[in-house]
Amino acid sequence: MQLRAPEAVTLLTTVLETLRGVPSDATTTAASALYQRIGALEAEMSGGSLPASLGSRLLACFEAARAAGATQPAMGRARVAIAALAVASAPAAYIRAAAVQMCLVEEAKIVAATTYRSRDAIQSVRDILTVAFDNAEAQAADAGAGAVYRALVALQGAVVRDLAARSRPLPRIATFTYGTNLPTAVLATILYDDADRADEIVAENGIFHPLFAPASIRALTA
Repeated sequence: MQLRAPEAVTLLTTVLETLRGVPSDATTTAASALYQRIGALEAEMSGGSLPASLGSRLLACFEAARAAGATQPAMGRARVAIAALAVASAPAAYIRAAAVQMCLVEEAKIVAATTYRSRDAIQSVRDILTVAFDNAEAQAADAGAGAVYRALVALQGAVVRDLAARSRPLPRIATFTYGTNLPTAVLATILYDDADRADEIVAENGIFHPLFAPASIRALTA
């Protein structure tokens, strides 16, 4: 059974359009599968009614976005954009909250599958997700959605424990200052006894030419 809810349909269309822009490469087979799912859902809303089985089908779109190569920052930007959408009706508010929660679920899965090089990188992600989970949990509590609140708290706890465990053995990012401009291969040899790690220094500092690193650089401590 379809529910006629024009504002919710408009909001859902915006959510789907936001999700369409999440994959980093729109030419892949996985991205095509995402666009097909989105298109099918949009087609059923053309009369201004919400499709049947909306929750599972919307979640399938979010899952497809992750499968299409969405990164945590990209999914995070989508979450922020969706959370900022104005709503006036209960169905629209429900869909907005559900979409934000689905973003968080996908972000948690992306983070779990991501390899981080430093404690600093993990701390940055943890700080971002802490704020996002806190906001979503507060919204669920205010809405009286106890089961959703408990699920979000459990997921946040799992993410925090996983990131903490993976952070412990990792090096930190520190600033190293030298009296002159050195080639990145020389810096890598000084820091790591491994000139092949020069590319790490280039990437971390956005160095234009590897022969001319700045006198102060950011690099891993090990």
